[in-house]
Amino acid sequence: MKTAREVCEIYGITKKTLRGYEKKKLLLPTAKTSAGYWLYDDAAINKLNMILTFAEIGYTREEIKGILNLPWNEYAASLDTAIQKLEEKKKRIDGMIQAAKAFKSVAAFPDNVMDSLTRADFSKLNNGKPYVSALKDGVSLLGDIPEEYRERLTPLMTLVALLIAVGCLNNEDAGSEKVLVCVTDYCNYFMEVMPILMDIEQKEINETPSEELLARIVIYTDELLSNETYAEMIENCCGSKSRSFIQNALEEFGAYHYTKEKFEALLDKARREING
Repeated sequence: MKTAREVCEIYGITKKTLRGYEKKKLLLPTAKTSAGYWLYDDAAINKLNMILTFAEIGYTREEIKGILNLPWNEYAASLDTAIQKLEEKKKRIDGMIQAAKAFKSVAAFPDNVMDSLTRADFSKLNNGKPYVSALKDGVSLLGDIPEEYRERLTPLMTLVALLIAVGCLNNEDAGSEKVLVCVTDYCNYFMEVMPILMDIEQKEINETPSEELLARIVIYTDELLSNETYAEMIENCCGSKSRSFIQNALEEFGAYHYTKEKFEALLDKARREING
């Protein structure tokens, strides 16, 4: 026999938890001492193991009570349900991890990018739902993404956030210093994640002239902006003109560094190489 104090120390639970189990008739003391202290035998402790396991899985106390009342030969079916609950829990955790990674990347943005993002109307991404509901839906969608694609997810979401920062400057001249600085941040981050997003070896990137890499970035960005989902996100946050503004800003960025004619020639060459 073990006292309530010993049981609490062994399992890391409180006496309040034990009293709650007693109140729900989930776990009753095996006996009480003359002084009124609760005692638990091996059978009660084994039952506590099951209660704590099902509670960790996510079952309510009422649900656990129902499971414990089942005949032993029906436990398998209840464990199937437990496995399903755990899979759902795992999916949600996976989604939360992806969301946290994306927020971490955004938090590392320079001040000028963060200032630009304050102009974005992120409420339009909620599809008319309250923020908490939309957040739960988003986490669920992130959790559904197959594991083999998750490595690309954070850099891709970060790139979209950076494009939103550029798009939010659409009331500025596309070739202004403020816009060029924001585009520089976008291109610098793109260079960091290019091996992940474009399946290019770092050695190849190091050996490729910077102007050719910039041309590839612009072409890849055009593909992103052609994707209806990303385009809608950006336009919802920044306005209907933001997509064309971003394209103009990238072209201005290329022209600023290499002249308009040279950069157009670089884009033509990169497109030919990509298309074979």
